[in-house]
Amino acid sequence: MDIILRVGEPDPIEEVLFSRSFCRRYLDVFSDGANVVQRPPEALGTVGELRALTQAQIVFLINEDELLVTPHIFRMIPERLDQDSWWALVPGLSPARSPAQQAPLLYPYHTVRTLLETADMLAASRSATPRTIKGAAEWPCVFFLTSALNSLSADTPLDTLWPRWAAQGRLGIVDACFVHRFGFVHQFPREDLLGLIPDHAASVLDVGCAYGVLGRHLKNLRPCHVTGIERNAHMARAAAVHYDAVFVGSVEDVPLNRRFDAIICGDVLEHLVRPSAVLRRLANALTDDGVLIASVPNTGHWSVVMDLALGRFETVPAGLLCSSHLRFFTEKELLLLLEESSWAVEHLERDQSPPTPAGARFIEALVSAGLGNEVSLRTERFRLRARKKKNTTGAGS
Repeated sequence: MDIILRVGEPDPIEEVLFSRSFCRRYLDVFSDGANVVQRPPEALGTVGELRALTQAQIVFLINEDELLVTPHIFRMIPERLDQDSWWALVPGLSPARSPAQQAPLLYPYHTVRTLLETADMLAASRSATPRTIKGAAEWPCVFFLTSALNSLSADTPLDTLWPRWAAQGRLGIVDACFVHRFGFVHQFPREDLLGLIPDHAASVLDVGCAYGVLGRHLKNLRPCHVTGIERNAHMARAAAVHYDAVFVGSVEDVPLNRRFDAIICGDVLEHLVRPSAVLRRLANALTDDGVLIASVPNTGHWSVVMDLALGRFETVPAGLLCSSHLRFFTEKELLLLLEESSWAVEHLERDQSPPTPAGARFIEALVSAGLGNEVSLRTERFRLRARKKKNTTGAGS
């Protein structure tokens, strides 16, 4: 089997660059050293160009540069291609735009170790027998038999094969295995944060606005003036299409020359060199009745604590241990930071989801021994709304 990475140059974003090398490292590990060839999409668009590149009987074609494979796909899918009458097969996706391709995962995962535990449970709980794909679909990766190309002309575009074969019932999906897609991390509108914005807020500052998905969604919901701050120029240009104004740079340095009814810091504080100084500056940029809305990952989550107990502290492209995090918070430290930065928290939510079986045993063991706070161990992320204290002055502006 050959693996072909059909990807171009990555976006110039810190997390994306890390993600590509991270995913490539695990691709080499989980594929057990299979031959990997990389080509840009413009150099590999036809059947003829593919034939010139590989003589392998099975090819695993990867079309996304932030795709993290799981080991089971290399055992289950090639075996099915050899035994069954399929021309091509794909794993489930996490996440997926189409519900039909969404991997039926039993538990969320936050570290590589919990990803592998989740992959093992999925492989044990679902049939490896492929099923057909109906309706719209996407193709971030495909396993296929090169013999299926024999009857095709050399100029046949590769991207036309997958939907055609799916419609013919020759391309299926194996629900017992999946791949993870880091590329989705900046594509969610963060409705969890939008719901905390007061109805009266007519002017909103989105700190770390990325591609502007949050602001675009907000402006579709109601009329308001949305300003963004984004330190990555590539993402800032994309956000500027949807926002009223976007400033390129760090919130630690960008001038705040107007006041806002709401300031949103969605997973921002953990990326700052001086979060206390920034929080004081943001307080001065609010109207008297303005609010700060923030979300912060919890470093005290059981998956992180378990990794530490096992001697691991592996950063990942996105999530609780994102590679670009500079600060790490538990609830106590987060509330202390806000208190010392002249903020009064009026609303606090804790995101919690069921732990994996290993995680549940770990939590029970710690709590039973009096060595763990169960609420903290189960909390993945804090989401809050705060108001500046009445005695806030211009310090730090």
